[in-house]
Amino acid sequence: MATDGKLAVGTYVQVVGLQNAPHYNGQHGFVVNDNGEKVEVALPKALICCAPAKLAAKTQDTRSKKHEIAMFFAGAKGLVNVAAVDGWPTEWEREKPFLAEKFKWGNPQILGGIERAGMPKPSFMMYYDAADTTSSVNNIAESVAALLPSYELGKVPAPAGGKYRGACILVYSPMVGYANGGTPYKQESADTRWSLDDFSTVLAWHASGDADAQYKAHDDPMHRVFGGLTS
Repeated sequence: MATDGKLAVGTYVQVVGLQNAPHYNGQHGFVVNDNGEKVEVALPKALICCAPAKLAAKTQDTRSKKHEIAMFFAGAKGLVNVAAVDGWPTEWEREKPFLAEKFKWGNPQILGGIERAGMPKPSFMMYYDAADTTSSVNNIAESVAALLPSYELGKVPAPAGGKYRGACILVYSPMVGYANGGTPYKQESADTRWSLDDFSTVLAWHASGDADAQYKAHDDPMHRVFGGLTS
């Protein structure tokens, strides 16, 4: 049902009533700005401005720990907008085709080396559309990438135009390290699942001084292999 009243910044919505751009109807996104009679909504590949009556407010379960991936959108300063993605493939080989088909990404790429607070090795990776030159800049993705060392950034194509744009996807993928003698180990289980609130916390942390200090302390390829070993 379309909304009659105002929508607060950060509200998760579905576009339901656009007549001049009906191709956006059915898409989900977040209110990122209130311009009075209209609001701005960040969608996966667009930023639109419309009346609240053209939107339906939606609720998400942000607390259940059941996700291995989450989509995050460009947002107002200090606000992290995170949503679940329906239909995510179980085989990693299908992930890039899925993004191209469902969200019309031109060149899906995945960036590794993404950490979380207090962990010695990376826990996440980030999908982005390297071909996107028209969507809004994703300020959160920019904050994440700005902390990564050059050897991580150099493994994948840079985004066209030098900016990460549109919605991006954070993927839980704990890094495998190798102990003395070449024995592989993981700092955490690959079967761990996360809530949407957990993903928000990880992303928000990347704008902090603590994150900057941790990444600088880990800016060494040897640490990425052997860091965290206690013996």
